[in-house]
Amino acid sequence: MATHTGIPVVHITGSIINRTKTIGRVIKDAGPLEFLELFLNAEFIFTNSFHGTAFALNFGRPLVGIKHSTRNARMRPLLKFVSWPDSLVGDETPVTEIEEIARESATAVDDSMLSAIRSSSIEFLKRNLD
Repeated sequence: MATHTGIPVVHITGSIINRTKTIGRVIKDAGPLEFLELFLNAEFIFTNSFHGTAFALNFGRPLVGIKHSTRNARMRPLLKFVSWPDSLVGDETPVTEIEEIARESATAVDDSMLSAIRSSSIEFLKRNLD
């Protein structure tokens, strides 16, 4: 995708394992502000994590979920709940299709459903942190 679009890659990771597979800039120690700014300012977000998915949704960024053998259990229901198109892709998905999926996803979110999830999450935190 980076080659196709010319957009530089920033890989946020807490693991040293994946660093050899990554092209572009690797950040393994992003603080909270830098972490959020990277998501907020990303042209595309490619993630295999629930939290990456949640930040992409909240910031309205083009999202492509990467299929993972163990991590998609929470991503799929979240995407379905907000009427986000199925954006989980694998190695077999053509780059042009991935770009189209990402661009469509940023405008397809159901804002009322996203707002309902936010409200529910805030209420959960209030109940459990007070």
